[in-house]
This record gives sequence, C-alpha cells and structure tokens, in this order.
Amino acid sequence: MPFLFVLGLTLCTPSVMAETLSHDMKTLNGTLRTFEQSNDPTQLKDALNIMRAAAQKAQGKTPRKLRDSPQQSPEMQQYRHTYDKLIQQIDEALALVEQGQIDDAKKVVNALKITRDIAHKTYR
Repeated sequence: MPFLFVLGLTLCTPSVMAETLSHDMKTLNGTLRTFEQSNDPTQLKDALNIMRAAAQKAQGKTPRKLRDSPQQSPEMQQYRHTYDKLIQQIDEALALVEQGQIDDAKKVVNALKITRDIAHKTYR
C-alpha cells in the first residue's frame, strides 16, 4: 500500500503534470501539421477532433510559468480563456470541413496558429 501512495504523489508532482501538458502541446502541434498537409475531409476532421481533445486536456493543467498562481487568479483565468478561444477556432474549422469548405477551414486554422503563438510567448 505505501508503494501506491508514493506512486500517487509522484504522478501529482508539477514536473509530471508539466510533462503531460508538454505531451498535449506536442499532440496539438503534430496534428496541426497533419491538418496542414491534407485535403481529405475525413483526415481533417480526425485531426481537428484530436486537436480539440488535446486542447481540452491542456486547459485543465497549469503551465510551469503559472505554477505558483492560485487557480482563480486573473493569470490562470486568462490561460484557460486562451484554450476556450483555441477550442472555439477548432470547432469553427470542424464545421467548415463538414460543409466542404476546406480552404476556409485552413484559414481558421491559420488564425489558430496566431492564438497559439501568442499563448506560447505568454505562458512558456
């Protein structure tokens, strides 16, 4: 039983949680490349759904830069709001792909990259 307790504490440490956030970011970026390289609606929808899931998971985590900030601090609220915006952009692109408007979906994803870049400057 002590082993499980220690394992639980280890998995809750900021470094392990940050690695998980890092994994979510790698998933977002890798899937973004897949999206950019495809024009197949099925692949595009799959990529957007994976991106959405990764963004939702990342939204609930705390970046290292905000590790000491209270969860209800303005900085943490802004961090979570950034993910709301990313998820909204992903949903918009997904709706456009479903309507067959691939070029417009790609434009939305280009705007998403700007949101991502601003967030990286702020929270990395």
